[in-house]
Amino acid sequence: MKRTIRNSIHLFLIFVGGGLFSGLKAEQGQHQSASAHQEQEAASKQHQQTLCGVGKSQSPVNLENTIDTKLDELRFEYKSTRLDMQHTTHGLKLNYPSGSFLYVGNVEYELQHMYFVSPSEHAIEGEYSAVELQLFHKARNGKKVVVAILFDEGGVKQTLDVIWRNMPVEKDKHHFVNRRSINAVDYIGEKQNYYFYTGSMSQAPCEEGVSWFVMQEKNALTKIQVNKFQRFFNKHTRKVNTLHNRSIRLAVFGNQHRIRVDSTQTKEQYKTVDAKHETTHHE
Repeated sequence: MKRTIRNSIHLFLIFVGGGLFSGLKAEQGQHQSASAHQEQEAASKQHQQTLCGVGKSQSPVNLENTIDTKLDELRFEYKSTRLDMQHTTHGLKLNYPSGSFLYVGNVEYELQHMYFVSPSEHAIEGEYSAVELQLFHKARNGKKVVVAILFDEGGVKQTLDVIWRNMPVEKDKHHFVNRRSINAVDYIGEKQNYYFYTGSMSQAPCEEGVSWFVMQEKNALTKIQVNKFQRFFNKHTRKVNTLHNRSIRLAVFGNQHRIRVDSTQTKEQYKTVDAKHETTHHE
């Protein structure tokens, strides 16, 4: 009888001990899994910070010592869309629906969204502008292209009024204005000339291999427009980066106008004409 009890107690202790060991082993596995996940996140964050800090093809840059080069014309086929804005830490973001495209030669890039930032991220021969507009595009193969337009104080840009009047103050939330529409093509100057270089996204993770087209012709804003924007978005921009043997190319198209189309109204492509002749626009 005593032997039976001792055997039962022994088996019970083995069972309990095994259960405790299994529980501890499972808990240890969970801790190891969580630790591995944290290590992966830390490694990813470190990689991003490293690329932003020491990448050799980073944006923005100072546009100087340019090389005149024959490059492809840009063709803008953008749709008009309702206002969908966000007040972000980087600047004023405007989301864009699918169906608007930039063509560089025969390559198609879809417009994703755009940012207004102040002051400008890019400089031309060391001089910054009051505001910079960046139009972000992506091709089907994942290749990214950004078109940048600079704005200086000194004139009236009526097409910006609808954005400036409805500029959101509260951060991060979407601000919709159904009764108002915009078309990004209205913020691009009439001339085709542009600076080109290969750079990166200007926000983390600062991925490289991004093609930048900075329009040479600047647009104008009134002092009131500049002051209002800078009250909310001033100094949210990244500093210029070293070129690291990259070249800045300048594409000059003489007196030709840019090719533009409001694709909400027509699919007819605008033809580039000499400045002496009239270009028909579907406004």
